[in-house]
Amino acid sequence: MIQRYNQVSPEQERLEKQRQLPFHMHINLELLECVYLTCSMLLEIPVLAQTGSSPDIKKRNISKTYRRMLEYHERQIFTGPPENTRDHVMQASKALAAGDWKKSIHFIHSIKIWELMPNTDDIKTMLAKQIQEEGLRTYLFTYAPFYDTLASETLSAMFEMETSKVLAVISKMISHEELAASLDQVTSTVIFRKGVELSRLQSLAIAMSDRASSLIETNE
Repeated sequence: MIQRYNQVSPEQERLEKQRQLPFHMHINLELLECVYLTCSMLLEIPVLAQTGSSPDIKKRNISKTYRRMLEYHERQIFTGPPENTRDHVMQASKALAAGDWKKSIHFIHSIKIWELMPNTDDIKTMLAKQIQEEGLRTYLFTYAPFYDTLASETLSAMFEMETSKVLAVISKMISHEELAASLDQVTSTVIFRKGVELSRLQSLAIAMSDRASSLIETNE
């Protein structure tokens, strides 16, 4: 019996597994990875921007796998055009972190694997809106230390969102204590509180702490 098992070729084994599970119940692993990495991008990029600008925020690590991929991608000296799903998401992540939400949407929409999902156009529209919103949050986390005040109309024009939606996002960030600011309801202006941005020494201390944590995780 052992001899017969050893004689089964990889192709025969694959066909036998397909017979055990109906085709309509198969999960495309590339599609699964695409969904996972896209969700990780939308969650992680604003968090990375937040921890980089706020000294008292506790660092959150939502997806270690995604962060390792992003760090590896950022260490590359030369980055060519994206060739697969992972490359597209990593390029979209870098664009989103840099505030270029349109480029990020372009990379995400260029992933062909989305065609396997029902209601593809609706999904792409939903992702575009979500990237716009997370792009706004990332921009505020990144550039808040450089502003005293910022008009909501300016943000609305930058991210092509309705002013009411921009105000809703900012209000939610303030209420969750993610953004050290207040909102002037009369002029629809964001007023940033100063004295909470990182100093050079604090930034270096946090970077050293992160490296030490990474070494501990690697040794474990």
